[in-house]
Amino acid sequence: MLTVEEKVAQMSTYNFVPGPLKHTPGIPRLGIAPTQWHSEGLHGLRLGGGVVAANASLFPQVTGMAATRNVTAFKAMARVMAVEARALNWLQVRTGELPGKGGGLSYWGPTQNIIRDPRWGRSQESVSESPLLNG
Repeated sequence: MLTVEEKVAQMSTYNFVPGPLKHTPGIPRLGIAPTQWHSEGLHGLRLGGGVVAANASLFPQVTGMAATRNVTAFKAMARVMAVEARALNWLQVRTGELPGKGGGLSYWGPTQNIIRDPRWGRSQESVSESPLLNG
């Protein structure tokens, strides 16, 4: 069972102060390694710590993909990104690095919100107003 302090420490990897990227600390007594769960896979992989995902695929903006209404294309994009994410993580671990931002195995993806107000400012991260795709 986690202590209160361990639970709090697992809640964020956000770097509130300048300096190196922070990781969620490991919990050695439970065999849990440090991790970086702030990885973004909105339409391709971001840079991964010291290992650069320079050759990772980059897909069209999510709203552009949604405009095609091609669910098969969304699934193919997800499969490619999953393979690339696993490879990047493996490479970082193999070189002895803690996975950096973009190199973890937990990715943030497109939001599933129907955009009702364009002032939200993050509407480009959504599949837009399609009830079919949001369903």
